[in-house]
Amino acid sequence: MTNDLLIRSFSADLQPVRRLPSVDLRTVVWAAFALLCVSIGTCALGTRPDLAGKIRDPAFLCEGALLLALFALSARTAFQSSVPGAEPTPVAKTDVDLVERTITVRHSYARDTTKGGHADVIPVAPALLPHLAAAIKASPSDLVFPASDGSMLSEDANTERVLRSALARLGLVTGYDHTCRALQGEGHAPRRAAC
Repeated sequence: MTNDLLIRSFSADLQPVRRLPSVDLRTVVWAAFALLCVSIGTCALGTRPDLAGKIRDPAFLCEGALLLALFALSARTAFQSSVPGAEPTPVAKTDVDLVERTITVRHSYARDTTKGGHADVIPVAPALLPHLAAAIKASPSDLVFPASDGSMLSEDANTERVLRSALARLGLVTGYDHTCRALQGEGHAPRRAAC
């Protein structure tokens, strides 16, 4: 009997010591906590003076609804994959096992190991499998999510800017207000065009 078969036979009937709540419940709890934090911030700092006018604008409401949906979907995806947010890493195609539904996190960018110093095997939720399979098939390199030239994304890749420009190209966002935090709202807030 090989080691893999032996490990599988021993681990077949193992159960987690403490079961995690369902993905949907964790997403709802996360959203409720985020709403509580926003409410506390609003009570402490007050609302925007132009909020009453903005609420009547359908584009503002559509943008807000879209952002809420994106945040909820990203939270749900994070809870499904259970990938730690503090461990950004390029994923090689060989690290993804679609049959066993796992991703092996072996390294973190230029480092040979993860921040913890060891490889981690992370289960993949069934809902994410088709997206991973499509990404693997579409990728021209040995990475699942490469840069446009097939190389590894840099550690400081600005994915927020990529999302912002995609929303602008779809016509869902026309711009954003840039406020200087150093002046705490006393300075000027220029209107920026979407990327």
